[in-house]
Amino acid sequence: MKRSISVVVFLLVAFTAVAQEDDINKKQEISVLGGFKVGEGPAFSVNYFVPVSSVLVGPVVEGAVVDLPSGGTATAIIPGVNICLKFSIPYGHIYGGVTGRYRLATDYSGTEFGMVLGGAIFFSEHWGVNFETGYRAYSVSEKQIPEYLRTTSSNVPLMVGVRYRF
Repeated sequence: MKRSISVVVFLLVAFTAVAQEDDINKKQEISVLGGFKVGEGPAFSVNYFVPVSSVLVGPVVEGAVVDLPSGGTATAIIPGVNICLKFSIPYGHIYGGVTGRYRLATDYSGTEFGMVLGGAIFFSEHWGVNFETGYRAYSVSEKQIPEYLRTTSSNVPLMVGVRYRF
């Protein structure tokens, strides 16, 4: 797993360098969002986007309160990657695409894939508001239960926050 995460991070760094080299005037963006996931509970997210033509690509880290298959809850850290098409609107843009993530928590792990839909409206050159939703399906298991008891579920995140463009 550590090897997979290392490869993804390496590819994103290389991709970011190429993207900056191709068009130095394109602005990168970072956002911090908070809200909840329908079907789970409170959640937060930190997104970093690099524009490549009309595509936004970047790593994301999400945190959420999750239900364990054996009962109870845990706090999960969910790193991943977003790849979205960007459509310009007055004072900002909307975006939609796909996301792939890996859920990490104590004695709990699994994959998460889905769609993301969001938007950013800027009220200055650098600062704006950000909203995001989507649909995610995930498959998780606890380390202490057998693999065949793996559970599959889904959630819908509803989050708002701030976005910084640099």
